[in-house]
Amino acid sequence: GGRRPFVNRTTTDPAQPPGCSATVDSGTNATVHVFFNEMSASTTNCAAATTAVAGEVSSLIDVSVALDSETKRAILTLRGPASVWFGVAFGARSMADKPWTVVVDGSGGVSERQLGDHLPGTSLAPSVEVLSSSVSSGTRAIVLSRPLQGATPAHFTFSVAAADATIPILTAIGSGVSYGYHKDKAPTSLT
Repeated sequence: GGRRPFVNRTTTDPAQPPGCSATVDSGTNATVHVFFNEMSASTTNCAAATTAVAGEVSSLIDVSVALDSETKRAILTLRGPASVWFGVAFGARSMADKPWTVVVDGSGGVSERQLGDHLPGTSLAPSVEVLSSSVSSGTRAIVLSRPLQGATPAHFTFSVAAADATIPILTAIGSGVSYGYHKDKAPTSLT
């Protein structure tokens, strides 16, 4: 959270797309750079040199994802209740889509599943690495890393070059420590 600083600049630059464009530095409270390129003859396309994209959403849990095409890694940051399980499913509008899902149990353990159509689904081989895990004021924060390319067809594949960087996701929280039927669920989108 927090407000991000903005830098506005008018330029005549062939390396920038014509008209208005914006970029965001990586990191917390990263600076947003807004450009107005008066060079209408520029042939540079928007996102032509994009190597990293990030998005976040706050629903039942907080989910942020940073994708880097140079390292070919995705960094996922999940924040949810510390004492019960919570999870996020990627690339899905419903459980019937059978999405790749990350579940964090009430003890901080991480597992991956392919959900079923209103079923708990099946366990998948681990593809994420836990970079950090902490609890503060009843909220668990966990940072994960994994390759952009899904390990199997059941694992979601992230794309930096997608024309629409919006990813439909499902979030859920449970009522107990161990993964089970959700207490609450919410479909949303990561942008």
